[in-house]
Amino acid sequence: MDEQKNEKIRTFADMANFDYDPSKYQYQQRLTQRLDEVHNLDFDQSMINEIVLWKVNRYAHLDDELLSELNDSRLKGEEVDVSYTRELLFKLLKVDGIRLAMASSILRFRNPRLYQIFDQRAYRFAFGEEAKQPTYTKSEKYFISQVDLYMDYLERLRAISEQFEIVFETIDRLFYLRDIEMNQNFPIKY
Repeated sequence: MDEQKNEKIRTFADMANFDYDPSKYQYQQRLTQRLDEVHNLDFDQSMINEIVLWKVNRYAHLDDELLSELNDSRLKGEEVDVSYTRELLFKLLKVDGIRLAMASSILRFRNPRLYQIFDQRAYRFAFGEEAKQPTYTKSEKYFISQVDLYMDYLERLRAISEQFEIVFETIDRLFYLRDIEMNQNFPIKY
């Protein structure tokens, strides 16, 4: 710690050369390139949303194949195609910038009759405990554990919805709000 106190912050004045190699800037490459080209365009809310997503490093680019899969009729029906959902969720989780909460949000807005948003508060209210979230890794084991967690969550929400005659399409929101109201003395552990 004492060494750190004696060390001064280094600045531009310590640089010997001011050459800049643009290829070394790797932050959100696809979105950065797009935003670098919009300075002459009129800004609208969509553009602001992209800038905000860029800044908070939460932009997720889905390729055409994955977008097509999100528009598949199996996601638009009245019953969950478990196999297809598991496969699609696995693919979504592999996309940079997408974790379980984001993937489940995409699915929920695709079809709220089948899917709900995975949220720590809603989970806690449904299960009576914190969701056990492993440390993020880009491993198959991690992705499978997240898919299993979500599928168990959906199953639990559907069972509660049927047993207590709660509208499934809004159960995640109801549980989120109730958890805030009823468990305010128990902060969420992220």
